[in-house]
Amino acid sequence: MPSKGRTTVTLSIELLNEIDRYIETHPELEYQSKVEFIREAIREKFQRIDELEIKKVEFLIEYGEYKKQKAQLLKDLSEE
Repeated sequence: MPSKGRTTVTLSIELLNEIDRYIETHPELEYQSKVEFIREAIREKFQRIDELEIKKVEFLIEYGEYKKQKAQLLKDLSEE
């Protein structure tokens, strides 16, 4: 049984080979192992998800402001 805080993940041999090839062809990135590469990939995925969530919230705020301005403009026009 895995120790607390750790787990085992099974990846296809094709994906593992692709990771190996990437590490070998990009020595400038200085990955020491597949595990290091995979950990960084997961962290980057979480970061992209967080960034998308922030953009979504910003859009909804901006859209809400647009709707308020539009409603006010329509009200002002109807009062003329």
